[in-house]
Amino acid sequence: MNADEPIDTRRLRAFTMLAREASFASAAAALSLTPSAMSHSIKALEEEMGGALFDRRGHHAVLTALGERLLVHAERIMRNMRAARQEMQALQQWGRGTLRIAAPASACQYFLPAVLLEFRECFPDCALNITAMDTEGAMKLVEDGRLDLAICVKSEMSDAIEWHALFSDSLHFFVSPMHPWASAKKLSRKDIAKEQVVLYDRNAVTTRLIMSSLKKLGVPPADVLSLGSMEAIKEMVKVGLGVGILAPWVTAREIEAGSLVSVPFPSGRMEREWGVASYAGNKLTFMAETFLGLCKDATESM
Repeated sequence: MNADEPIDTRRLRAFTMLAREASFASAAAALSLTPSAMSHSIKALEEEMGGALFDRRGHHAVLTALGERLLVHAERIMRNMRAARQEMQALQQWGRGTLRIAAPASACQYFLPAVLLEFRECFPDCALNITAMDTEGAMKLVEDGRLDLAICVKSEMSDAIEWHALFSDSLHFFVSPMHPWASAKKLSRKDIAKEQVVLYDRNAVTTRLIMSSLKKLGVPPADVLSLGSMEAIKEMVKVGLGVGILAPWVTAREIEAGSLVSVPFPSGRMEREWGVASYAGNKLTFMAETFLGLCKDATESM
């Protein structure tokens, strides 16, 4: 017997049933086995354990000292296996389980709270694991099976990712009301080239989209300031320390309050597509489908 090899659970099941029934015929019937298959299973287990587990007394089987000791372990193993099965089944039942989600900081701040509040009302027993993360890192975790869903901006993705579109938006320049651009009817390339642009994380998909759009215009900005917070970007722009490039839904309150002014991009539109990424090889659970539907409802007007 190799001590490193796990015991065959089918043999353990046959063993515990025979210990309970004390009869090969009864134990075989309880497990829907033939008496021959039952006898073979016990014999194989005895060879594996290195000794007799039962004394055969006619039609009866009585545990030996070795068998009694093995029974203690076998019953514990079988209990643990039943508990594991029940727990896994419970996780698939209505409203139970865990949903692992990633979303960028802007989504976490501006529309995800309303989604989570409604989701919690639908599934109060579901554990939500939420990570603030940008597109590329989130998609990698979805591919690796470490995330169920990732809210993100669409970019290049592998065949392993299934894309569920939510909404499209466009990016605008935003300036302080005191900035010269606030009253400008049209921006020139020269205007853009001399300004400091305040952007989110340099490695973010949106930042790369912005820099690519500016490059196509032939107007790289004089300076780029990268900040890891939408709120910080807006505060910098409010006091005139740069020009922000943001989505209107991120600045709705500031526009209404008059603390920021939207200035259209001079040529074309900087557009993004938002959606939810999931692993293409897995069917969405009912909880995941519900979360996706709530995201679509929450972003319908965006």
